[in-house]
Amino acid sequence: MKQGPDGAIYIADWYNPIIQHGEVDFRDPRRDHVHGRIWRVTFRDRAKTQAPQLADLDTEGLLAALESPDRYTRQRAKRLLKQRGAETVAPALAAWLAGLDANDAEYEHHRLEGLWTYQALDVPEPALLGQVLESPDHRARAAAVRVLYHWQDRLGDDGSDATTLASRHVVDQHPRVRLEAVRALGRIGTAAAVVAAMQALDMPTDRFLDHALWLTARETSDAWLPQLVDGQITFVRPEHTIYALEAVDSPAVVPVAARLAGNDQAGNDQVGNDQVGNDQVGNDQVGNDQVGNDQVGSDVRRRALELLARHGGPAEFDLVLAEVFDGGAPAQERGQLLESLVKASQTRGVVPDRSAGRVGQLVSGDEPRLARAAIEAAGRWQVEEAWMPILEIAISDDAPVETRIAAARSLAAASRRSRRRAGGDGRRRPNGRHSTVGRRSAGDARRDQGGGAGGRVVGRSRVRVSGGRVDRNVRSAQEWSRGARRGSR
Repeated sequence: MKQGPDGAIYIADWYNPIIQHGEVDFRDPRRDHVHGRIWRVTFRDRAKTQAPQLADLDTEGLLAALESPDRYTRQRAKRLLKQRGAETVAPALAAWLAGLDANDAEYEHHRLEGLWTYQALDVPEPALLGQVLESPDHRARAAAVRVLYHWQDRLGDDGSDATTLASRHVVDQHPRVRLEAVRALGRIGTAAAVVAAMQALDMPTDRFLDHALWLTARETSDAWLPQLVDGQITFVRPEHTIYALEAVDSPAVVPVAARLAGNDQAGNDQVGNDQVGNDQVGNDQVGNDQVGNDQVGSDVRRRALELLARHGGPAEFDLVLAEVFDGGAPAQERGQLLESLVKASQTRGVVPDRSAGRVGQLVSGDEPRLARAAIEAAGRWQVEEAWMPILEIAISDDAPVETRIAAARSLAAASRRSRRRAGGDGRRRPNGRHSTVGRRSAGDARRDQGGGAGGRVVGRSRVRVSGGRVDRNVRSAQEWSRGARRGSR
């Protein structure tokens, strides 16, 4: 779709009766290589615009064409000016800019056209760039920030001038300017540029700015993250730090996330050196307030713990579990943290070093989300002392269906892990006390005493707890969970 020289809009329509996802051969006879349509869209009963003969104009005439209200005319004029070369055009362009009327309603736009012409000629003009960057028109400022990125290597030996200029506009009053500034700093790509870009978080954001910030932090992580880990840089606020870490979302963020969560040693264990302690993080600009546990807000700390749950090792798991067991966060948030640990155990096979046994204290809690997470964790981490309470929950008509399903999953996970630990042959293990629970739905079950020494048989199928492990017999706990779901509908 293009605007034509007569002011109309032209749309090229090349239709093929094929839904193309790459599976249809390019030689398929249904591909039409002959027919097509071009649509012309214009006002009814309106005369066509007469296209100027730009090729016949001299340089001054082409520069005057930059003031045309017709975009087509301005674009073609810049193209011809570029073809005539900088040596011929640059002096005349400077004179044209100097002669512009500052009281003209289009003055800011004319200056922007002049800046774009310098860019087309590949002749940096820092003075004009600085003027347009401070334009009262946000559209001109946003366009100038984009030119700033393209000239970054021509404004300073190391791009520092470009970083300084762009960083002023990440807190611009207009979101379009902030968006351009964030992406310009992301393309500059230095650690200082990323630190500056994150200051846009202090202003209102929308989904476009949020994506630009996320992309900037993620694409440039090789530049800033090692320096942040080593304490060579800091972000202005903890909220900036955690946002950047979440954008990267990899195990490399663990040392800094551990500091934000209030435990330096966990981070130091990950990287194997002493350079990431709090004494290294602060600098003269922002000090140690960013990483001190008392200075980090509860939201930042919670997000840091989530990162540790997703990417940490056993030591970080213990740190997160300490918050789950003893933290002052609401039970809903503690349940979310424990769910993240369970998911990480499923995907990465990580188990806490010391604190796993304590989850048994939470399986019978009053908060459903926290209890469900504790139940699944107990099965995943082989917390044997929790298996009997979990079995009681599974057969209880008073427990919520979702909690009973979690209990079934926990028993199934414990069974799989115990079989793998025993060698995976499925043979019966040494005798011990047995307790069994059968397959049943959420709304239909019966209890009968019997079976085994001190054991219980419910229904016809059994899940056996033997010698401190879970062994499925006849029907699995997973099959029970499917029955519970059907019974709840």
